[in-house]
Amino acid sequence: TIYGAVDGIRDELWCPPNTSYGEETCGLNEEWQLRQIIVECKHRMKQTFSSPPLYDQIQTTAYCLMYDVDQADIVQVVRTPKPPRKIQKKNTKEMLNVKSEIITKSERKETVVASDEVIMHASTENKTASSTNVIDSKTDSCTTGSMKAIEKEEVHGEKCLETAQVENISADFAASAATQIANSMGQQVDDTTKTEACTTSIEIDVKRVSLDDPLLQHRQNWNNVLLPRLRSFVDAVYRIRSNDTKRYQLLTAMSNPTGNLLDAWNILHEECPWLKDCDTAFNRDY
Repeated sequence: TIYGAVDGIRDELWCPPNTSYGEETCGLNEEWQLRQIIVECKHRMKQTFSSPPLYDQIQTTAYCLMYDVDQADIVQVVRTPKPPRKIQKKNTKEMLNVKSEIITKSERKETVVASDEVIMHASTENKTASSTNVIDSKTDSCTTGSMKAIEKEEVHGEKCLETAQVENISADFAASAATQIANSMGQQVDDTTKTEACTTSIEIDVKRVSLDDPLLQHRQNWNNVLLPRLRSFVDAVYRIRSNDTKRYQLLTAMSNPTGNLLDAWNILHEECPWLKDCDTAFNRDY
């Protein structure tokens, strides 16, 4: 009895060939049917095979016969990992300086205009106050010169104060704008590198195996070649086990300290002559 676990079975829609006229045809009026297909997955290490190896086809043939199915698909999969790639980010600090400089220049114009308006407003108020002081100073002519000097100093002091306030506003605005840019970018102000995740490319190839393939003839070779040889090998195992002489000869030949297994192969060939024609280690090593 042969045991095995199949990877999968799927249904396939097909039209049985019509040979009533001596030719295989399948027209629109023919009856379509569902048939089962064995699915066998093979994970390759380097590449797929244009024709699956014979041992894979023999395994798939056994599954087809177990489930009474005529067709099978051998799915070959190759996974090739791609090494991770490092990406150098741009210098965020330089980008931040450029953006803050642009914002500072654009806002500087607005702050200068605003400062001019503040100064003009302050000078208007000072002129009104000075005119009032001039009227009042007529009552006391001895203090007129000193009052004018004091008024000039006050106006000059107010102008300096307004200019300093404008400069502080510009600096504070530039700093806050730079902070907002850094926060929006969500990055530290330094040079960093980013590593991409390791990716894998997947190659999939599907080959159909048929029991009635005209070249390989899996069904015929299974019945005429494979099963008789399997039976012959099992019989040879039981013969060697039941004969102490053959069993000790085989054990001694297998434990040769020089690693030469020619004597062991000769014992097997006596029991199963057909092994000489098979693709075994004997044909590769000897």
